Amino acid sequence: VIFRTGTETAAPVAVAASLPCDVTITTYGYYEYAPSAVTITVGQRVCFIPTDWHDVVQTTSAGGCTALANPIFGSPIFGQRVEHTFNQTGTFSYMCTPHCGYGMVGAIRVVATTAPTPWTSGAPTPTPPCDRTIVTSSYDYSPSWVAITVGQRVCFVPGDEHDVVQTTPSNLCIPLENASFGSPTLGQRVEHTFTETGTFSYMCTPHCGRRMIGTIQVMTASPTAVPTEAPTHVPTNWFWVYLTNPPSASPTSFPTLTDSPTARPTALPTTNPCTAVENYDFSGNDISSSSDVDSGTAC
Repeated sequence: VIFRTGTETAAPVAVAASLPCDVTITTYGYYEYAPSAVTITVGQRVCFIPTDWHDVVQTTSAGGCTALANPIFGSPIFGQRVEHTFNQTGTFSYMCTPHCGYGMVGAIRVVATTAPTPWTSGAPTPTPPCDRTIVTSSYDYSPSWVAITVGQRVCFVPGDEHDVVQTTPSNLCIPLENASFGSPTLGQRVEHTFTETGTFSYMCTPHCGRRMIGTIQVMTASPTAVPTEAPTHVPTNWFWVYLTNPPSASPTSFPTLTDSPTARPTALPTTNPCTAVENYDFSGNDISSSSDVDSGTAC
């Protein structure tokens, strides 16, 4: 527009109308995109509206902080509105350059437009029951670690901004090439019956940098039956234990004791070994001839 002096006025300039946004992503708080992960179909348009201290820069991998050399969307200018129509399937990750270290990352999953499933007659196939159910809470799986036995079924019920992707044992943020369970579609319910033992790890693709990971430990079925009642209390007083639980075997009989005292003589000796002495009472009188003494002898 050229502004001129005098009575002349500038001719109006037509402004291209902005296309409608199918999904709008803003910034929430200090270090978050809201929503930070979305799933769209080919041909839909995403509009980023960051605040003054954030930008939108496409990255090489989900949760990473390396800018893509030839991005198809984004802008390194803080606070600049970004709009882009995604015309191909795939996962497109992005970050806020100064705050990626704080976990300010996001991802857009673009899927092909699928035709609706035709209706078929007959009763639907029943879904097997879930032995364990894992949900999402903020940036966590709940529970994030479970132990099951072979043959049990686990159901994942993630929120709209999360997915379930099996990962390698060595790096919990790298998807496993030949995954046995999981889905990269955000918010999609995942069910899987584990038929072999082992440790199976998984992640939320856009939030693995925030340690949104989980583990499933699959063990063999224990042959020991699980008790249905609490065990009987065992007393800690060992004397009481002995009284209430006597030994099953009969104790060894004690030997019979034989009382063998020294034999007593059957008759008194005929001779008196005592020496004859004189006997006096307390008054000094001689009582040797008295009948109260024994023949005047004493020992």
